[in-house]
Amino acid sequence: LLSPIVYDQGSSDGDYAYIKNYHHIIEEDFRKYLDWTFQLYRNGALVIPNEAYKPSEVFPNTTTLSDMILQFNGLVREQLLLDQLHRTAEDVIRIDESQYQTLVERLIQEKADGWSKEYREADKKRVSYDLLQEMKRFKMAKVEEKQIILLPLIGKIIGDYPEDFGGETDEEMGCK
Repeated sequence: LLSPIVYDQGSSDGDYAYIKNYHHIIEEDFRKYLDWTFQLYRNGALVIPNEAYKPSEVFPNTTTLSDMILQFNGLVREQLLLDQLHRTAEDVIRIDESQYQTLVERLIQEKADGWSKEYREADKKRVSYDLLQEMKRFKMAKVEEKQIILLPLIGKIIGDYPEDFGGETDEEMGCK
């Protein structure tokens, strides 16, 4: 879900036609899985979160930790392409604590300039812990028998800074 509303763009709009034709199924899915209200109008379809909805409970969200996970996922994908990490037959990646720490160190070295002050100044142990806890919360990782298991979702959603990102801190951009 990238936008809470889809507008009817005319008779050749296949997306809106699909929504109109299958609105009962879509409505039921939003209600069942998200407890959101789906409303179909003549000129658009709209979803409305319930009052208990908290944006921090979805991924990705607007937190620095969410950005960090997307960047971590990008590093993992890069390591897969370089054949430095490997998927198992179950389509997961099993790494030990030292491999995880190496990835976190690289993440900090390459990406921390764009993080919030809280994480720019945090030690590696805190970054490592918070990152793993959040990945576990969103079913991207789990820990079994002293191994960290990176689940398939990790390779599907990645993010990075734009090519022209200069690594300005909040203070350098005039933000507090």
